Amino acid sequence: MYNHQLDTLIAVGDAGSFNKASEKLYISPNAVMKQISLLERNLGFALFQRSHQGLKLSPAGESLYKDAQYIMKYSQGAIIKAAKIANNILLELVYHLPHLSNFFYLYGRRFNKPILI
Repeated sequence: MYNHQLDTLIAVGDAGSFNKASEKLYISPNAVMKQISLLERNLGFALFQRSHQGLKLSPAGESLYKDAQYIMKYSQGAIIKAAKIANNILLELVYHLPHLSNFFYLYGRRFNKPILI
């Protein structure tokens, strides 16, 4: 669900350089450059305009950068939402566990097959 290349694109877009982005991502500048180059190769177009003054997002890069920010934020929200649902289910199960244990006890007595939980 998590895409490191999008995270790298956002970091480089924010920082304006591979070196500054590498510090933020705690990876080497070379690794950042390779990730961006691989992403550009897979997409088939340049994401950055490279010059002596640094990096600037290309028009296509600007579009993908904005969408990548949305995708990363949305996916984080989806994970949080799913975790809340999972925790609610767990809390409900814990709440109903005394009732369930009584059911299993009675079931075991009725059918002479004890169930341990």
